[in-house]
Amino acid sequence: MVDYDRWFKGPAALFGGIEYQTPWQPLRFKLEYDSNDYSQDFPVVRAGVDMTPSTPWNVGALYSVGNWGSIRASYQRGNAVAVGITLRTNFNDTKSYWLDEPKPELRPAASEDVGKRIDWDKIAGELSQNAGYDDVAIQRNGSSITIIGKQTKYRDRDEARDRAARVLANHLPQEITSYKIIETNLNLPQTETDVDANVFKQIVTNQPIGRGVTDAIVEGEVNDTKPTSTDYDGFERFDYSFRPTLAQSVGSAENFYLYEIGIDGTAEMWATKNLNLSGTVHLNVVDNYDKFNYVVPPDGTDVPRVRTLVRAYVSENPLWVKNLQATYFQEFSNGFYSQVYGGYLETMFAGVGGELLYRPLNKNWAFSADINLVSQRDPRSAFGLFDEEQQNIPEFGRPFKAVVKGTTGFVTGYYMPQWKFIDNTLLKVGVGQFLAGDVGTRVDFSKQFKSGVIAGAYASFTNLSSEEFGEGSFTKGFYVSIPFDIMTVKPSTNRAYFNWQPITRDGGQMLGRKYELFSVTDARSPWLQRPNQLD
Repeated sequence: MVDYDRWFKGPAALFGGIEYQTPWQPLRFKLEYDSNDYSQDFPVVRAGVDMTPSTPWNVGALYSVGNWGSIRASYQRGNAVAVGITLRTNFNDTKSYWLDEPKPELRPAASEDVGKRIDWDKIAGELSQNAGYDDVAIQRNGSSITIIGKQTKYRDRDEARDRAARVLANHLPQEITSYKIIETNLNLPQTETDVDANVFKQIVTNQPIGRGVTDAIVEGEVNDTKPTSTDYDGFERFDYSFRPTLAQSVGSAENFYLYEIGIDGTAEMWATKNLNLSGTVHLNVVDNYDKFNYVVPPDGTDVPRVRTLVRAYVSENPLWVKNLQATYFQEFSNGFYSQVYGGYLETMFAGVGGELLYRPLNKNWAFSADINLVSQRDPRSAFGLFDEEQQNIPEFGRPFKAVVKGTTGFVTGYYMPQWKFIDNTLLKVGVGQFLAGDVGTRVDFSKQFKSGVIAGAYASFTNLSSEEFGEGSFTKGFYVSIPFDIMTVKPSTNRAYFNWQPITRDGGQMLGRKYELFSVTDARSPWLQRPNQLD
C-alpha cells in the first residue's frame, strides 16, 4: 500500500549544496548542508540506534576517470566517511565480436544426386553446430522435410533459418521442395517456418538485387499435420549442468552489501516429452549473510517471515536442495500454453501450482495466470516443512510466523509498447496475492538497448501499511540482463542476470518459480532474444 496521505507532510528542514569545478578538469568538490536530525528514521525509532549528526555539514570530492567512471569520497555528518565508484557505459554501443563458423556454401551438385543415401546423423550434427538447432527430430511428409528443435545459438532467427536451410539444401535431393523448421522450447512448439527450397536456392546462388533469403521464408503458427515418418530423433532425455551463482543485496539496513557466492548443480530427465523431472543442489562457497541480523520487532508482527529468514537457509546450510520438482508442459492450441508442477519449488518453499499463458504469434502483448499452494520449508531439515504457524526458534530470533499452508498467485499482463519516445520496452503488471498473504500488484518496467542488454526496475505495492512492512515501506529492486554473446566470442541465446534489491523484507514477495511461460515462449514475439541491432 502507498501512503499518499503522508506525502509532503511532516517536519520540514533546509537542505542544499554547492559544487565547485576545479581548474583541473577531472576534479570537483562539493559542500552540502543537511539540517535533518534523523530522529524519525527507522533505525532510531525501532532499533534505538543513535544517528545524531555531529554537524549538519557534509563535504566531498569527485574525480572523473575518463568517460567510463568516477571515484568519490565524502565526510558526512561529522562522524562518517564514505567512498564509492561509479561506472558508466552506453549499452547501445556494445557490439558483438564472434569467432563463428562460416555459413555453409551451397553445393547444388550434391543436392542433385537423387540416389545418394541421406546421412541424417550428419545433417543433425550440422544443424546443431552451424545453425544452433539442438535435440533435433527430422520428419518427412512427401516432398517436405520438417526439422524440430530448440534454438540455442542465434538470437537472430533469420540467421539461424538461413544456415539451417543451407544445411538441408546441401544434403537433400531435388525432390524435396519444402523445408519446415519448428522451433521448440521445453518441447513446447513455438513457431513454424516454411522455406521454399527452390526459391531459396535461386536467391542464394544468383544473389539478385533487392532480394534476400527472407523472401523464401514465411513464419507462422505450427501446423498440426502429422508426418508420414520420422527419419531421425535426437531427443535427449537426460541432461545436467553446473553454474556459478551470486545472490546479493546492496544498501541493506543490516549491512551495506550482502552477498552469497555458490554453485548450482542441476540434473533433469524427461519421463515423457511433456513431463520433466528436475532437481538443483546448491553449494554455498562463501557469504556474509551472518551480517543479516533482522529479527521480529519487540512488539511483534503479523507478517510471516517469508524472506527475512533467508540467513537461516543460506548461512546454516552449505549444501541445500534448492529445487526438486516435476513439471508437466502442454500446448492446448496456437498461443495457449500451460504448466503444472509440484515439489520443492525454490530455496524456501515447497508446494504445487500451475500457470496458463495466452501469447499470440508476433503480437506485443500476452496474459498469464498462475496459482500456487505452498508451505514454508524448515531450514533445519533438507526436506522438512514448518508444521506450526507460530514458531519459537531461539537461533532465528524472537517468535515469528511461518507459512504452513498458504496460497499465492497472480494474473499478469505483458505489454511491449511501440512508443516513439521510448522504444524497445516491456511493461509487466501482475495483480494477486504475495507469499506473506498480502494482496496487491507487482509492476515491472524494462528497457532493451540495441545490444540486447536489458535494464529494468520493479516494485510491489500491497495492502500492508509501511509500519507493518518495516523499513523501506514497499519492495523494490533493479536488475540488468546481459546477453552472453556480447561478453564472449561465440554466439549464444543465454543471458547473465544481476539483481539488486536494497532491503529484504517480507511484504510484496513472490514465489521463485523455476519456469515462467512468458520466458519459455519468447520465440513467439521475441523480447529476451531480440537480435543485436548494431551494425
